[in-house]
Amino acid sequence: MKWVRRILVCLLSIVLLVSLFGLALATSVKVSLTHPNKVESWLEQSNLYSNLVTSVTDQAQSAIENNVSGGASISKLVVKQAAQSAFPRSLLKQDTLTFLNSNYAWLAGKTSTPTFSIDLSGPKQIFATQVAETSVAAHFTGLPACTAAQTLQLQSANPLLLSCRPVGITPQTAAAEISQQVASTSGFLSNPVITANTFGTHGQSGKQPYYKRLSKLPEAYQFTQKLPWILGLISLLSIIGIVFWSRSKRVGLRRAGIAFFIAGILLVVDKVVTDKVFNRLKDKAFNSVNNHQVQQSLTSFAHYIEAELVKIDLWFGITYLIIAILLFAVLLLTRNRAPRSGKGKKTNDRYERDASASQPDIDSINPDAGAVNPAQAQAVHHNLKKRSGPRPPRLIQ
Repeated sequence: MKWVRRILVCLLSIVLLVSLFGLALATSVKVSLTHPNKVESWLEQSNLYSNLVTSVTDQAQSAIENNVSGGASISKLVVKQAAQSAFPRSLLKQDTLTFLNSNYAWLAGKTSTPTFSIDLSGPKQIFATQVAETSVAAHFTGLPACTAAQTLQLQSANPLLLSCRPVGITPQTAAAEISQQVASTSGFLSNPVITANTFGTHGQSGKQPYYKRLSKLPEAYQFTQKLPWILGLISLLSIIGIVFWSRSKRVGLRRAGIAFFIAGILLVVDKVVTDKVFNRLKDKAFNSVNNHQVQQSLTSFAHYIEAELVKIDLWFGITYLIIAILLFAVLLLTRNRAPRSGKGKKTNDRYERDASASQPDIDSINPDAGAVNPAQAQAVHHNLKKRSGPRPPRLIQ
C-alpha cells in the first residue's frame, strides 16, 4: 500500500499549495474591500471630489450655453464659483459614504436591495439661484433706463440680452427668471434624485438596475468573508496529513516546506506581474468617462486598491518563504543528530553479538568428555591459524 500513501501525500501537497495561495488572495480581498470607510478614504485621496465639482461645472456651463437664452454671456468664473458653493466637498463626501454604506449592507445580506436616496435638487436650485443673481446683477449694473418705447418693446426680452433696463423690471425679478431657466435646463442633473433604480441607467427605459443584474454578488461577497478561515483550516489539515502519511516525519516536513516555498515564490511573482498588468491597462480602464480629470481620479482610486491587494499578498509571500527556510534549516541541523541512548545501547549489543559470533566457540567443546577430541582441537587450531592474518611473502631463491 506504499503507492496509495504516496499518491495521497502528493494530492495533499497540491491541496496545501493551492490553499496557501488562495488564503493569501482571499485575505487580501477581505482586508482591503470590506470596509466602506477605507474605500471612501481612497476616493478622497484620489482627489475625486474636487474633480467631480469640475465635472459638474463643465456640464452646467455647457447646459447653460446651449439651453438658456443669453447663457453664453454668463462667465465661466460665475458658474465655477456657484458650483463650488452649491456642491462642496463635504456634501459629495457624505453622499458617497451614504452610497457605500447602503451597498455594503446589501452585499452583507442586511437588506434585500440598496436603499440609498441622494437628493441633489436642493443643491441644484442653490446653484441656479447663485448663477442667476450674480450674472443678472453684473449685467444690469450700468445699464441705462429704457424709454417708454423701449420698455414696451423689451417687456418679454431675456434679461441677459437687454441693452437697457425696462421700467418695472428689477434685478430680483430678472434673476428669478434666469434661475428658473437654469434649474429646468436639460443636460445638467436632469434627474437630481439618485436611487438604486436610477443609478447607472442613464435614463434608458427598460434597463435593469445594477443590483438585479448583479443579484449573485451578495452571495459571493458573503462567501469571501468566510473563505480565509476555510482555506486556513484546509491548509492546517493538509500539513497534518502530509506529515502523518509520509514515510517519516522529516520527509513530511520537507514536503510541507516545499509547498510553503513555492507558494511564497508565486505570491512574490504575482505582485510583480500584477503591477505590470495594471500599469499597462490603467489608461484604458475608464475610457468611457468623458471628463479627463474624473478619469484620472478613478485610475488613482483603482491603483490604491491594487497596491493594497498586492501589498498583503507580498506579506504572505515573504511569510511563507520564512516558514519554508525555517523548516529546511531545522531539517538540516537535525540531520546528523546523535541517536538516543536506548538505540545506541541496542546497536552496541548487536555489534558485540556479531563480533562474538565471528570467534570460534571454544566453550562449545564438552569439558565433561574427559579429554578433548583431537580432531576437534585440530579444527579449532586450524581456524585460529586461518584467521591470524596473511603470511609473510617467501623469499625467491
